[in-house]
Amino acid sequence: RRLLANVVHSIILYGSPIWAPKMSQKGKNELAKVQRRIALRVASAYCTVSYNAIQVIADMPPIVLIAIERQEIFENGRKEEARNKLLRDWQSEWDRSSAENESWTHRLIPKIDPWFNRTFGEVNYRLTQALSGHGCFPYYLHRFGKLASPSCWYCGHELDDAFHTFFVCDAWHTRRTRMNMILGREITPDNMTEVMRSSKDAWTTIDDFINEVLQKKEEEERKRQTADQP
Repeated sequence: RRLLANVVHSIILYGSPIWAPKMSQKGKNELAKVQRRIALRVASAYCTVSYNAIQVIADMPPIVLIAIERQEIFENGRKEEARNKLLRDWQSEWDRSSAENESWTHRLIPKIDPWFNRTFGEVNYRLTQALSGHGCFPYYLHRFGKLASPSCWYCGHELDDAFHTFFVCDAWHTRRTRMNMILGREITPDNMTEVMRSSKDAWTTIDDFINEVLQKKEEEERKRQTADQP
């Protein structure tokens, strides 16, 4: 999917050094809509994840910023300078949007540069759920009318979101403790992606924990859906 995304980007950005300075706001919005659909598929994300959040999760700079970057490279040839400016502008947009529905993702990935420039680690269906907060969580399912209550199925907590699932819920205490022992430190929302980027083994350990927990929750949700059928 990432390979196909790169092909589509190459087609869309053809001639961008010429048209980038003349883009209308409507044109920018249309480009963003197309790129959002691409990013959702690359990261295997729920369609409700916002544009800003999915661009960060999928390591995909906003296409308007890429077009401007190509224009600047065309004009002065300084690739590194243009890329640094893109990352600064992307970070500014990310920080501005964090007060809205991307706040959970922004807490996990506050700085784009180290996340974007990592040399290993691919996101997947379940890891994307953890990073976006959109997935098999009663809070999310209730928010979009898929579940009657946002409370936790296991411990009864009144609100079961991504934070509660991975960092609080007693149902996963043993698995969480085992992960922390392997990593040699306690994983929190504020250090999770930093630890993941520290080594391939750390990335795999946290990814395995997330996959194990969400697989169990998905099985529980399927049981509930079956029980609710007439």
